[in-house]
Amino acid sequence: MRYSDLTKLQRAFVWLQRFKTYCRYRYVKHDVQVPTGDITVIEVRNATRDILKCAQKGNFSEELSALKMDNPVKKDSRIASLNPILHDGLIRVHGRVSRENLQEYPVILPSKHHVTTLIVRHYHNINGHVGTQQVPADTREKYWILHGSSSVKKTIGNRFICRRQHSPLLTQQMAPLVSEQTTPDKPPFTYIGVDYFGPVLVKSGRSHTKIYSCLFTCLATRAVHIEIAYSLRTDSFIAAFQRFTSRRGIPEKVFSDNGANLVSGDRELKQSLQ
Repeated sequence: MRYSDLTKLQRAFVWLQRFKTYCRYRYVKHDVQVPTGDITVIEVRNATRDILKCAQKGNFSEELSALKMDNPVKKDSRIASLNPILHDGLIRVHGRVSRENLQEYPVILPSKHHVTTLIVRHYHNINGHVGTQQVPADTREKYWILHGSSSVKKTIGNRFICRRQHSPLLTQQMAPLVSEQTTPDKPPFTYIGVDYFGPVLVKSGRSHTKIYSCLFTCLATRAVHIEIAYSLRTDSFIAAFQRFTSRRGIPEKVFSDNGANLVSGDRELKQSLQ
C-alpha cells in the first residue's frame, strides 16, 4: 500500500531483486552475477511477474495448490468458469482461442487488491483519462480482473482529477425578463441594448488600423444592427449612435453596461437635449 504508481512499484521490486542477488553473491558466491547500471526491460518484466504472483498468492491460494498438482480447480471457485491454467507461476485464462505462446493468455487478478488498483490507474493514465468502458477493454489485453467493470468504476470514481473533469457543469438561475423584453406591440429597436466588440484589424494603405463594432440589439425581437466605431472615444460612439437612429429611428430606452465611452456618450446626449 506504500506505492501509488505501478511504475514506481516495479522499479522498487527491481532494486529489491538486485539487493537479494547482491546478498547471495556476498555470502555464497556460486556463479552469481550482480546486475549493475540502469534498470533493463527484462528486470522490469521479472519484477512485474513477481508482483502478480504476490497478488495471486494471497487471493487464489487453493487454486494455485490445485493447479500445481495438475488438478482442476473446485467448481465453487471464483475462477472455475474461466478454465484457468498455470504458466510460469501465474494463473491465466485459458480461452477458446488456442495460442502457441501461453504468455499471451490474460493473467487473472482479484478485484479488491492494491495491485489491481495500480494497474487500472496505469492504463487509465496512459490512455488520457478515458472512461469506464475503455479501461476494461485495454486491461484485458494482459489481465483479466474479476468484476472488472465495477472495479474500474470504483477506482476511477475515487480519483480527484476525473471527478473534477466529469463533474456536472454549474448552472445559475437566469434573471427575470424586464417588461421591455416582452412588449409585443412595439416596432423593432424600440428598446435596445448596446455594446462593443472587437478590435478588428483593417488595412488602411500600407498599415493596419484597429476598428471596433458597435452592436445594437432589439430587446424584444433580438434583431441586430452593427455600426463601425473607429475608436473607443465618446465622439465615435455618438457618431455610431446617430447613424443607427437615422436608419432605425430613435429608441425609447437604451440599456448598456458602464463602459466609459457609453457613460460619457449618455451624459453628452442629455446635456445636448437640455
